[in-house]
Amino acid sequence: MRATVCTDDPAACKGMADTRHEAVNHSVGEYARGMAHMNGMESLWPTLKRACHGTFHHLSGKHPDHYTREFVGRPNARDLDTIAQMSTLAWGMVGKRLQRRESVA
Repeated sequence: MRATVCTDDPAACKGMADTRHEAVNHSVGEYARGMAHMNGMESLWPTLKRACHGTFHHLSGKHPDHYTREFVGRPNARDLDTIAQMSTLAWGMVGKRLQRRESVA
């Protein structure tokens, strides 16, 4: 399945092969067209900033992908109750191992 990239600039994804591109044009007052919108991305950055000040206090430059993956996944579980969230978390850990030397490397 091909990815769909949504941007607020029609020229942002020129030349990206195997990618469907949808764009909204904020400069003419268009903020959403069907599934094309920037709302998810625009809410991700404030969430990461709040985590930096509230939860983590410092984000290491070594592991930005780990922080991003955690916060990108949160909206997928927001409609689940607490037990279902914990069950999903536990099942996601099956067969995976993180050793200290891997986390600080």
